[in-house]
Amino acid sequence: MYDKLINVIKDNKDKRILIVSHATALMTLFTKWCDIDLDSVYKFNDKVFFEGNWGFCESFKLEFNDELELISIKNIKR
Repeated sequence: MYDKLINVIKDNKDKRILIVSHATALMTLFTKWCDIDLDSVYKFNDKVFFEGNWGFCESFKLEFNDELELISIKNIKR
């Protein structure tokens, strides 16, 4: 799944894109970049961006640098 996401990002460089996915797929991706504890606290670069249970519509903004490295994750509040 990670490789497919990176390919989408490569194919759309310098564009804003929207990716819609199931929570399980997102949680799997987040394990690559984030620290996640047993209380469902998600941290990226030591900053908490999500806590608790996943709702029906959670939205996150991910930013990547030119080398396709994740540089920030923000939880976009509903």
